Order: sequence, then structure tokens, then C-alpha cells
Amino acid sequence: MSKFFVSIFLIHLSLALAWAEGEEIQVILDNGDRLTGELISQNESEIRMRVGYLGEVTLPRARVETLERLGGVVAKNDAEPKPEASPNIKEGEDEKKAVVAEGGAQKTEKQAPAKPAPQKVAPEKVLAAKGKQAVEKGEPKKGEAAEQAPEEKKRKGVAGWLAKLEDGLDVMPKWKKNMQFGYNSASGRKDFSTLNYRLDMSRKYEKSRLNFNADYAYGDSDGSTNLDKYSVKFRWRKDISPGAFYESQSIYSADQIKSIFSNFEQKLGLGTRFLDSKTTVLSAGLGASGRWRELKKGRDSDSLVSVFQDWDYKLSEKVRLKQDFKFAMPLDDTEEYEIDFAASLRTDVTDAINLSLRFQFGYDNSLPEDSKEDRRLISALGYKF
Repeated sequence: MSKFFVSIFLIHLSLALAWAEGEEIQVILDNGDRLTGELISQNESEIRMRVGYLGEVTLPRARVETLERLGGVVAKNDAEPKPEASPNIKEGEDEKKAVVAEGGAQKTEKQAPAKPAPQKVAPEKVLAAKGKQAVEKGEPKKGEAAEQAPEEKKRKGVAGWLAKLEDGLDVMPKWKKNMQFGYNSASGRKDFSTLNYRLDMSRKYEKSRLNFNADYAYGDSDGSTNLDKYSVKFRWRKDISPGAFYESQSIYSADQIKSIFSNFEQKLGLGTRFLDSKTTVLSAGLGASGRWRELKKGRDSDSLVSVFQDWDYKLSEKVRLKQDFKFAMPLDDTEEYEIDFAASLRTDVTDAINLSLRFQFGYDNSLPEDSKEDRRLISALGYKF
């Protein structure tokens, strides 16, 4: 008979320990945080539990609002935790009857364990785990993909050299820049060659449009120089109302063949844009200028009035047409007028390289007869940077 009571005591003790240790619980703290894990031990002052991502933690009883296990609430902080009649006691009595029926057998079948409630993992732990996996796999962090510039395709030959040269020349990144190089040569009954360099720069910001160009040309025929001239121009236009603008243009040039050793001109003008869109800009206006020259016969100065017109037309994404015209006349002698006309057609071969064909015509009635007219057709290779 004593063996029977000992077996009942051991069964009750094992069931109590199973509930006290190894029970899946959820603790709700006074700040709203929830912890889910395995109960290790508890007393009136603290609760010890094992949390998967934190390990063993000890929680003061004063911080615990609610203690929940799989079946429901165990205790709340507003009252002392009361032992709850475990359903296992009733099950123990049934097992007792089974033991008596079997002639005092002391082993019982094990109950199938209930499925533990899914553990709630803190969001910061999930993010940390994902970040660690991303680092191990070599994946970029969030936001880094947009910052990482795509790898540029490697260029070979002249294109590769020009691509490397671009970074070195990009001293004025807000300007559009195009450098052209042209060379023509012929031999036979008459040998001649011409060399042309040209730099065009432009910028548009707020109500201002800036334009700068520098040009140098040299040529010889049968061993003698027949072309040696250069010019530098800077123009600033500022809008004063929709479609209307005033401009200031400074020009410095020299032509050794025509014996113009230096020529400086400062012009002020008013104009209007008849067309102004993404594909075409057509402008015209009137201006007045002062000109100072150093010629073979001596120094000369004049005041001039002028009519100007320019057109910039984008035929397609790769083809562009530009045209400029100017007619100027001195106030002292209207017979000494001058005409300048230029038109160019440019085609982009790549984003950086382009080909151009340019026609220039100049006529100055103040110069000797053999120097009045200047006409040239220039083909050039250009590079945008």
C-alpha cells in the first residue's frame, strides 16, 4: 500500500516540475513589451526565463503586468499569483485508476506534448539577422544601390583616350563645351593645306545665356602662308521680358594676311526671339558698337550700327544646324560696311565625338580689294566634354 502512495506522490511531483520548468510562457511588461520563451523558475520577486534571441533573462516581478502560458493567464501584477488547479491533477487520478487496474504498474503512457505558441521575435532582431545575411552574401545595403554608379564600358583606341581626357578637361562642369579639329590637304598642280581649331562653350541659367568661342586657322599654299587668323568672342544675353533680351558682345581678332594686327570691338544690342523651344531658337535684333583697329596704315576707330540674326535648330537627337548673320556699317562712312555669315551642320557620332561641316563668308568693304572677301568651307572632328 505504501508503494501505491509513493507512486502517486512521484507522479504529482513530476507533473508540477514539468509545469514549473520548461513551460512556454509569454510575459507582458509594464511598458508594453512582450517576451516569449521557456520558464526556468519564478518566485515572489522575480521570474527567470529563456528567450531564444536573448538567452536567459531575469525579470523583476514588479515590471511584469501579465504572465501568460499556452492555456491562458497565470498571474497578474495587481494580485499575488495564486496556484491554479492544473488539469494534470485530474489526469493523474485517471492514471491512478489505470495503475490499480493493471496490478500496480507504475509507468503511464506519456501525453502528447501540446504545440508551443509561436515565438514573437523582436523586429530589430529580424532586421539585424537579415542585414548579417546580406553582408555575408555580399548584397548591397538598402540605399546603396542608388548610390553605386553603374560601371562604364571600357573604350579602346582614340575613344578610350578621349574618355580619359574628359575628366581632366572638365574644369567648367556647368558649361556645354565642344572642341573641333579640322585639317585639309591636297597636292598636285597646286599644293595646299589648312589647319583649323575651334572651341565653343555655352551656358544657360536663370535669365542669362552665355556664349564663348575661340577660332584659329592657318594655311599655306606652295610653301607660302596664305591664311593666318584667330578670333575670340564672348556674348552675354539676358532676358528683360518674355521673348526680349539685351546683349553685350566683346570681340578680339587678328588677321596677319590682311594686315589687321589687332581688332577689338564692343557691342551692345537689343533683340527678340521669334522662336524659342527645345528644338529651335531664332533671334534677331539691332546693336551699336565701337571698334578699334591696328592696321598696316595705322590705328583706326569707328562707331557702327548693326543688324544681327542667329538660328539654332535641332533636326534630331544627333543632328544640329546653326546659322549666324551680321551686317555692320560705320556712321562716318556707310560705304565701308561689312558682312559676316556662318552656317554649320553637326552630327553626333557618339555621346562625345561628332563631325561637323562649317561654311564661313566674310566681306569687309573697308579693306583693299584683294582682302575684302574671305570664304572658307571647313570639315572638322569634334569632341564634347
